[in-house]
Amino acid sequence: MLRRRRHFAQEELLRTTHIPAPTAGMNLVDPASALGPNQAISTVNLVKGERGLLPRPGYEEQATHVGATDGDVRSLLAFHGTTGAQNRFFGCAPDGIYDVSTPTSTPTLKHAFGISDTNSGRGVGCDVAIAGGHFYLYADEANGYLVYDESTDTWAAGSTTVIVPADIRFVTFYKNRVWFVQTNSLIAGYLAAGTLAGAVTTFDLGTVFQHGGQLIGMWSWSLDAGDGRNSNLVFITSTGEVAIYTGDDPGAAGWKLAGLWNVGGVPVGRRLAYAYGSDLLMLTTQGALPISKLVNAETPLGESLYATRQMQPYFVQAMAEQGSRIGWEMNLHPKAGFLIINTPGVPGSVQEQLAMPYSSKGWSRLQGLDILCMEVWDGNLYFGTRNGRVCKSAGYVDDARLGGDMAHIQSVNCFTIGGFSTMGSARYKNVTFVVPRFITHGVSPIQEALARYDFDIADAGTASGTALGTGSLWDSAIWDTSLWMGLTATSEIVQGTVGRGVNVAVGVAFQSQDYTLLAGFDVMWQEEGIF
Repeated sequence: MLRRRRHFAQEELLRTTHIPAPTAGMNLVDPASALGPNQAISTVNLVKGERGLLPRPGYEEQATHVGATDGDVRSLLAFHGTTGAQNRFFGCAPDGIYDVSTPTSTPTLKHAFGISDTNSGRGVGCDVAIAGGHFYLYADEANGYLVYDESTDTWAAGSTTVIVPADIRFVTFYKNRVWFVQTNSLIAGYLAAGTLAGAVTTFDLGTVFQHGGQLIGMWSWSLDAGDGRNSNLVFITSTGEVAIYTGDDPGAAGWKLAGLWNVGGVPVGRRLAYAYGSDLLMLTTQGALPISKLVNAETPLGESLYATRQMQPYFVQAMAEQGSRIGWEMNLHPKAGFLIINTPGVPGSVQEQLAMPYSSKGWSRLQGLDILCMEVWDGNLYFGTRNGRVCKSAGYVDDARLGGDMAHIQSVNCFTIGGFSTMGSARYKNVTFVVPRFITHGVSPIQEALARYDFDIADAGTASGTALGTGSLWDSAIWDTSLWMGLTATSEIVQGTVGRGVNVAVGVAFQSQDYTLLAGFDVMWQEEGIF
């Protein structure tokens, strides 16, 4: 009789539950035992999809041998022409500007730089349509102001006086005027409305900014629906000062300084701000800061103002290690639906990016991408590498090469671990089984279920094994859209785990070569003892 009671008591300690995939993103700020619903300790190469977590898109080659030495592709320039046939995509190498509009291993050199050095090819630009035609304006760190003319399909040096083309380091278009930044100074300048050449009227900000440094650039920030009727011009310096001006004509009475702020510091580079919806995000040493939060803050800057708030410890450490390296920038991934922040990386370490889906605003880390620069062209995200390649972010595998060469493809290695929980009990627990629930095209991923105990937050290694199921392992369909095999299937592989603790977190490491959506986990555990 006593034996039967012990048997029943033991059965009562066996527990099961379902845990959804942590689609709310990583949270490195709040206590590991107090994360919100669906938040993660760590998520690598997974972003929120429609029903769970999806591997980040893979990539395929768009162009190779960009540059004379197969070295850095330092900038990508997207020109959207008057017609689709006049669209152009350019990659900037140290020696010049190459046409990479179509997949090719022999890109055409469209403009040879007069100066080829460690800074040449690092630039910014913008599309401009005026009465005289459609143009792309570009400012290079070594070669100054250059202009692409759609009508002739050629590049040429710009023509300016007062601030000469060779001394221009940044160019933008605001309220029908071209604006410039003069090298190594706090001096901006602008041309007459509707012109691309001529005398530059200087706009000296040396008496406005209080901490010296140099002017990094200028960005338009709209306070309305984005049509520019109520837009401002935002100036940012290398010491982290921000000045905002309102008005249309800097020579008219309506032009005025709206405010001056100090954000504490910015990384090296000029691609430090990006229009995100109706806001302007700015990269600082403390995180990505929406300009609207900066302007409207009633108290000194706090971590709650930053879009990267939940990644603050990671971001601050990355800035401390990499803030002086070129490569920090932001962009959008239109097809996959997330904002991406590139970090330059450190030789000998894994380079990472941060991704924030539009829908969840939760962050994850990306790995396996050699990104030196990024740009959106024709609705797709492209990136330039350190070995002379321009790649398109698409498909389900990495390193698909020109001409359909699949000999070098690699899986996307994914990992996530959710927040720790006592599962409603202070007893010790042993997770006996974890069943990761996947929705696939019929090919179950190589996977390893994980159970972590009492705040073990280390990343997992790569899952190993053989792909399960049948079906093709690669396709070039649109990420998270096309179901090219026609049907989806579910994957449920029961996996045992080892370990013991009061606080439990579950996750999975897996390799993906096809559509693979992580929906959640079925978990079974045994409780024992009294804490």
